[in-house]
This record gives sequence, C-alpha cells and structure tokens, in this order.
Amino acid sequence: AFSFPLAVAGPAQQLSQPLKEMIQIITFIRSTMNFSAPILMDVKSDEVYKLTYVEKAGPFPSETFRAAICALHELNTARILDQTDREAFQTTINQLDDVFATIDNGAEPVSKAFIWISESSPRFFDLLRQRHPFALVVLAHYCVVLHRLRWLWWISSWGRRILAEISGTLENEWKPFVEWALNETALECLES
Repeated sequence: AFSFPLAVAGPAQQLSQPLKEMIQIITFIRSTMNFSAPILMDVKSDEVYKLTYVEKAGPFPSETFRAAICALHELNTARILDQTDREAFQTTINQLDDVFATIDNGAEPVSKAFIWISESSPRFFDLLRQRHPFALVVLAHYCVVLHRLRWLWWISSWGRRILAEISGTLENEWKPFVEWALNETALECLES
C-alpha cells in the first residue's frame, strides 16, 4: 500500500502505463508482506493503522456486487479449463467478494482492499503478469474497489485509469465482462 503513491505522484501521470504500474506495485506489496505484516500490526499511527486494521464486515455484499461476483464465478467455470488456474481464480474472486462485503456493510475498506493483494492466489498474479484476459477481467472488478477509495490522494483516479487501460487492452470477446466495472466507475467501454 505504501507504494501506491508512486503511481500518482509523477507529472507524466497521463502518459504512464497504469496496468503495468499496478502489476509492479502488487509484486512489491506481495514480496514485502512476509516481513512487514508482523511489524505493521504493532503500528498505531492513524494513516498506517488504516492500512492494517481490518474491521469485521457483514457476511454478504449488496445485490449489485453479488451479481458481479456470481458472473465472475460463472465465467471462471465456463472459460477456464485448467484446474489449477480455475482454483486460483476462484480463490481470488472469493477474496474480492470479501472486499465488496466490507465496502457494502460500512466497515473501513482501505485495509481489506490491500489485504486482497496478499490473500489472493499467487497463481492469479502470475496470470495477471501474463495479461491473461480473465485475470484482467477480475482486476477490472477490483478497480471498482480502487474507485470507491478515490478520496485517498494516493489512489485518486487510479482505479479508472487502470480500468480504461484494461478495457482498451482486452479483445472484443472479453470486453462485455468488464461492462459492470465500467458502469460502476462511470467509464464508457473503449472500442478497439
């Protein structure tokens, strides 16, 4: 989470590659979690505490989020043939479901949004680095979470920027699967 400001701090923000930056930040966060998580649990300053404290949320997200999660699970079952990849996506989608529930039930969302990065399947992030289309679709849904956190200066419009790049990157057969995320962030689908 501490590396997120790097993506929005530079003057060439409009010329950047937000998807590439997000993947680099995810890689950095995942690589530092082993040694930083125990230390961060003892930190109590307001800004850092928001990143480490996870408030208990209700069990289910709203119908809107629930429908999006169900659609991801259905797409996973229908399109992902490799069992290992399917399980990786399932784990990651389930973690995203938890983040949506946190947002919808009024719990503090910042920490849960970043815990998604550490608790999701490592295989998912391998597929994301390879630009697997379904990994991009799942990340597009996570961009809705980032968009909900846009009030944080170090996130700002980053969710929309990543989502716009994903929408522009996906082949036409995958574009319908990001329409929900585009609608939730008020972005229009980019045509290739």
